[in-house]
Amino acid sequence: MKNKVSIVFIMLLHLIVVSNYAQLGATGPNDTIKVQVYKVGVDSFAFYYMPQVSVFGVMTPNARAAIKERSQLRKYVIKVYPLAMKAADLINEIRRETAAMDTRKEKRQYRKAQEKRVKEEFTDQIKNMLIDEGKVLTKLIYRETGESCYDVIKEMKSGLNARFWQTVLIFFNGNLKANYDPTGADADMEVIVKEVARWYGRS
Repeated sequence: MKNKVSIVFIMLLHLIVVSNYAQLGATGPNDTIKVQVYKVGVDSFAFYYMPQVSVFGVMTPNARAAIKERSQLRKYVIKVYPLAMKAADLINEIRRETAAMDTRKEKRQYRKAQEKRVKEEFTDQIKNMLIDEGKVLTKLIYRETGESCYDVIKEMKSGLNARFWQTVLIFFNGNLKANYDPTGADADMEVIVKEVARWYGRS
């Protein structure tokens, strides 16, 4: 009932304003800025439509560098995100399958059987990556799996000594333990990743 009363009150107020809006007051002879006036009851209100103004400035070197850096980061994310998805899907698949196995021998044999698949899917792409692209990849793998590449390699290496992991170790050593902070250091990357992820139906 209270909501209905509020709606009726707002409608009545709107009608009052509209009816008085037509009664525009005249500007005085000494006014420096011509304004229009509308009345609500005994009160008068002046208003003035200001023209749109566009403000331009000279871009600083730091601003240009920041835009260039963000543009480059976007290119890297677009390039390596599909690879990060594949890697994460494979890692998560191996985890699901091995979690259902009873013995270490079974898990070791299963991981070993995945080695050829990993080599075929990832080795050539990893070998041809730029260092900065590899750094982005390690962060995206963390984002998709919840663990750093170092932890993933430590988990998988007993049975999955594929050239993919060896190549990652060689080219991106020192960054394998890097985490992913979407609300801190990696906030800019997260904005880009969310955009790119939607292309693939992910979030």
